[in-house]
Amino acid sequence: MKNPCCYILGTALVVIIGLQIYTINRIQLEVPAQSTLHVTKESAQTSSPTTATTPSPSEQTEQLLIKRENPAACSLSDNAEFALDKDRFITRIRTWYSWGQSEQDTPYTVLRGKEEIAAGTLTRKDCDPYQHQWCVAADYEFNKPLTAGTYFLKVPRSQICQNTASEGKGMIYVWGK
Repeated sequence: MKNPCCYILGTALVVIIGLQIYTINRIQLEVPAQSTLHVTKESAQTSSPTTATTPSPSEQTEQLLIKRENPAACSLSDNAEFALDKDRFITRIRTWYSWGQSEQDTPYTVLRGKEEIAAGTLTRKDCDPYQHQWCVAADYEFNKPLTAGTYFLKVPRSQICQNTASEGKGMIYVWGK
């Protein structure tokens, strides 16, 4: 006869992994559909066929540019890496963060190499209903232009979720135009 505590531990592991998958999927935000360019008869007559105009950041639709997540168990890091393939206006950022019991926000910097590009505060948002320390850490008013390249969202303590499934780069979402 097999040991009943092995069955209990196995069941608990399955429940925990399932809850992590459920939580990550539950906190995903809807991304607005990408806008399309509408050309009227008047604008077609006045525009030069060789001149293309790019909408300003305020006229463009926000898009989810980077989404790195997975349901695997986390180890902790003090940064999350992201790369932009071209210049972008970044509107908001968020990560999956292990918060202290009374902690509601944490400072952050965005680095490119060793150069500080931006700084702000990540605020505690939606939390895992079963593991209350795991919540979104977000700055939904980032609103800064960033050039193409590799960046690091850095926090003072190692509290950002990362694992081998994220290639050790940390969980992060980046929205922009």
